[in-house]
Amino acid sequence: MKKIGICADHFRSLREAEAFFGRAEESGFDVLEVALDCLPLITGGSINERMVNDLKALTEGYPLELTAHIGEELDLRRIEELELQYAVLESSIRICGRLGIHMLTVHFEEHSPIRKREEAFYQAYKRAAVLAGEQGVMLGMENIETEDYSYVLRMIESIDDANFAMTLDLGHLYLACNYFGGDYMEAVKECLPYVRHVHLSGNTGAFEPMRLLDFPRYKTWKINPRIAYGRGDIHVPPVLGNVPYDRVLPLFKDYEGIFLCEYPYETFENYHAEVQEMIRSFTA
Repeated sequence: MKKIGICADHFRSLREAEAFFGRAEESGFDVLEVALDCLPLITGGSINERMVNDLKALTEGYPLELTAHIGEELDLRRIEELELQYAVLESSIRICGRLGIHMLTVHFEEHSPIRKREEAFYQAYKRAAVLAGEQGVMLGMENIETEDYSYVLRMIESIDDANFAMTLDLGHLYLACNYFGGDYMEAVKECLPYVRHVHLSGNTGAFEPMRLLDFPRYKTWKINPRIAYGRGDIHVPPVLGNVPYDRVLPLFKDYEGIFLCEYPYETFENYHAEVQEMIRSFTA
């Protein structure tokens, strides 16, 4: 049986986390992916020991496997405060080690034309991959819809570390291929040898240029209007939208990692069983 997970990125207290964990288990999922900025696990780049210990006590004995997603604001191209940015990444990796989390997804975002920013980004992750190995954690670099996925593949090849691989976001890749050009199915096949973690969600394939041109404004645009117009990375269940999962998922029959669904748990609660059945049937 393939392992299927759901993102856990909305709770804001340990009490909410406990309730959510229980509901996810009842919904038939095998894995939860915890966003590390849901709770104040890090303060000023340093681990909030009390909060991490409380979360560890909550998750010990929890039957579902846990993976993690880096906090939204991490930006290792921000060389003006690189020491602080790296401290947040280092603390995130160490928290995963403490919680027994073996997969941490990080974001590639957009390639910078400024060489020193790209070099800082590269060197930080080369260093982080070593730390991740020491902590028993795999770093999964996720492709973003605003950039060519090949940058991620080249980075993984260059760092050449067993603990640094690809988190392939199939929804992001579909948007990027539609906008920048390229054959989606061939792109997936090219990525497959590098993939250790998979994210799934649905979208219409209509790229939203505001994501590139005015990201601060884009972040203020509420999700339901974007869903109504089918604009950009709308994170609906993979059974909705136009991403051809009926054709792409059979490529993953030999894949042994996790299929992590990224859509709002409560909004689409009545879709959980259908999503799980779709993934299992197409990858059998």
